[in-house]
Amino acid sequence: MAVVPEVWLIDSQAKTVEVLKLQGKNYFVDATLAGDQVLASSLFPGWQIVPHRRVRFSRAVLKTPYEKMQP
Repeated sequence: MAVVPEVWLIDSQAKTVEVLKLQGKNYFVDATLAGDQVLASSLFPGWQIVPHRRVRFSRAVLKTPYEKMQP
């Protein structure tokens, strides 16, 4: 079974990024970022971005690969 140690949830309406970290079998909110707050990850030392400047907060509709195959 694959384990995802960190998840970023992007809320396009609130224009925030919520960082969830795995602790045991559950995720907990490690940070909620907005505006010019810096997003950094312990999984990628030295890497950081400012979501407000890099993430396009739009109302994109995502489709599954199956939906893309349909005419």
